[in-house]
Amino acid sequence: MNSIRFFITTSVLSLFLSLPVQAAVYECTDSSGRRIYTQQASNRCQPADIGRVGIYSSTPAEYHPEQATQTTEPQAEPSTQNTPADTAKRREAQRKLNEAKKALEEGKKVRYGNERNFVRYQQRIQALEAAVEEAQKNFDTINQPQAY
Repeated sequence: MNSIRFFITTSVLSLFLSLPVQAAVYECTDSSGRRIYTQQASNRCQPADIGRVGIYSSTPAEYHPEQATQTTEPQAEPSTQNTPADTAKRREAQRKLNEAKKALEEGKKVRYGNERNFVRYQQRIQALEAAVEEAQKNFDTINQPQAY
């Protein structure tokens, strides 16, 4: 009799423990317009339809706002951002640096027909690397704080 009761009890418990549990997920919009997903509803939230999630964690995710607001453009000191011309120079230097890095990355992937000799390939890659270094130097020079 006790073994039957034990069997029924463990069967019922295992049935309840094996059922999937889903918490409500809300999609919220913060003051800067970014979407944030959370399990705590507020006045800026609405239920989110994110489908079935495979893994849940009991620990909350860490949120670092300083990382979320980082941009690819350099952040210079406010004293060096005086004129629109300075800003334009910085953007142009950043654009040239990005283009040089992209050209180097793409250049490493391709080997041209006239580069059957590996030395020619190395020479072309060295020229692209030199262009990246030059663009980096120009970028660093523009972004250095000026001494008055």
